[in-house]
Amino acid sequence: MTKKILVWLDGPYGYLHYGISRHLSNLDDFEYYGMVSYQRDMKFYEQQNQLQFKELHYYPKYYLENSSKPDLEYLSKIEKELGLNFWLIASSERTFLQERNFFHSFTSDEILSIMESLTKFFYDFLTRIKPEFIIMQKTGENLANFLLYNIAKSMNIKTLMMVETRLSNSFVISDNLLVSVLKNDFNKIKNDSLHNVKEYGPEFIQKRTLYKDLKSYLEIEFGKASLLEKLNRYSKRFNTNPEPIFYNKGKTKLKMLSWRWNQSSQLRKRQNFLEKYALKNIPEKKFIYFPLPVQPESQSYAWDPFHVNTISIIENIAKSIPSNYLLFVKEHPGQKAKNWRSTEIYKKIIALPNVRLLHHNVNNYEMISKSNLVILINNSSGLEALFYKKPVIVFGDVFYDITSMVKKVDKIENLPSMIYDSLFSFKFSNDELSFLMESIERNHILVHYWEIMKQFIQLDSTLIHLGTEKAIIHFEKVFEKHDEDFSIMASAYQKII
Repeated sequence: MTKKILVWLDGPYGYLHYGISRHLSNLDDFEYYGMVSYQRDMKFYEQQNQLQFKELHYYPKYYLENSSKPDLEYLSKIEKELGLNFWLIASSERTFLQERNFFHSFTSDEILSIMESLTKFFYDFLTRIKPEFIIMQKTGENLANFLLYNIAKSMNIKTLMMVETRLSNSFVISDNLLVSVLKNDFNKIKNDSLHNVKEYGPEFIQKRTLYKDLKSYLEIEFGKASLLEKLNRYSKRFNTNPEPIFYNKGKTKLKMLSWRWNQSSQLRKRQNFLEKYALKNIPEKKFIYFPLPVQPESQSYAWDPFHVNTISIIENIAKSIPSNYLLFVKEHPGQKAKNWRSTEIYKKIIALPNVRLLHHNVNNYEMISKSNLVILINNSSGLEALFYKKPVIVFGDVFYDITSMVKKVDKIENLPSMIYDSLFSFKFSNDELSFLMESIERNHILVHYWEIMKQFIQLDSTLIHLGTEKAIIHFEKVFEKHDEDFSIMASAYQKII
């Protein structure tokens, strides 16, 4: 019987999944279905001739066409039937947050109406088609894919995604962000008494750092232009491509231009504040290091929804540290792409007497090496700290918390004792680090993921509006250039499927 695969086709991620599916179709006989996030992309997937889709669905139309009040009885029934929490799922959508609410403030009825429409469509589709697998990006990138993921999970449908291991170009195909396969392998290796142990140190992580990949990825160039030219392009994009998805609700040309102008003004103001008040040198003090995450960020809001208030976390850490230590909080360089944080947030950090705000250009590895303890929510600095033999405390879920060197905060009132134990009773285990690294080596694939995504984002933003035929030609060049990468990814998916 032919296996059915649902492919999530969401903007630049969609082109990645499309490329993987093309190569996958050469390896085995599958039946493909597509969920498309943008109307403009429907033309692309309808006109391409490399992959045959049994069905293609532009899913936003199902909530765009619904203007009625939400059926709370239906939502309550589905919550009980599938074991879901719709408000928890909805909280993952950054567009509903105040800091991302650019053009419209969503009411509870509007949010629940969107949830109802999407749930009805996804649930009915999965019930009718019964796909064995879903190929999508990391869940939580938007409300729709996170909702589909949760519904699919409740129906025992496997959702496969590429999850970074926090090492350069290293990914594991997993059905969740916790990468359970690594934890399982870690335990197997740990229990093997005959297993070889390798030595790891700072030089390894410096060579395999994810930072260089992300830095290149974030430095996407769309061509040089003055502010007025950029505003003009932005205005034209609205005229030629008024994508009617919910995060554009309330958008007008005037609002768009005003928002863009205000964003530029805020960026300069916040940048100036950081240059003036954030420390650029590390004082010779005993300190605990807290690297700020990029916010709003999909992984945190979807997978760690109760740990997104960084000010509250910083305040709780500051209350919990010994009197002879300081807490150093460093801004993330990637936060610039999110227009930095508000100056009010920075002022609250600076106001804490035993806390120091560090400039984003301060070297992260130097911070880790000089620190006595690294505390974070769920970013890569925790894994990096292990190579510097530093204790780690995490608030969120990370795959490397299986080692004894990483403690996870279970209750906030336990934080002071956890910090004390980490500072004064910590024992580094190279064996465990070696086992963790071997579990990664056994399960990961090495591909130029960030380079590919960077090209797809550039093409999606600059070429798609020129017409589908021209866009197909340009995208084919990327597929041809990275043919080996797509072949590796497809083979990894096939092994699981």
